[in-house]
Amino acid sequence: MPWKLMGFVALLVFATIFIGFNLEHRCDVSIGFTTFKDVPIFLSLLIAFALGVLVMIPFTFIRALSLPQKKMKKERDVELTKQPQKADTDSAKSKKQHEDTK
Repeated sequence: MPWKLMGFVALLVFATIFIGFNLEHRCDVSIGFTTFKDVPIFLSLLIAFALGVLVMIPFTFIRALSLPQKKMKKERDVELTKQPQKADTDSAKSKKQHEDTK
């Protein structure tokens, strides 16, 4: 059985046990302008986790989009350093021609 699947199943079992133990445990949640009374603990944690995921999604896509650009720039820089510079080869040719004429 793949490890990711086993980990996911274990996480689901843990979440189910946590929810089962905390069905009767409730709290008040205040979001500034209003207060929700008697919110189950597991529900408040689930919402907090979901909000964290939503906040991180843009950063994940920004990083995923910037990595290929950085890789292309690095490859282009490597190609430029591998190619002989035209000015150097032209000056070397002209020096050689100048020496040949002497």
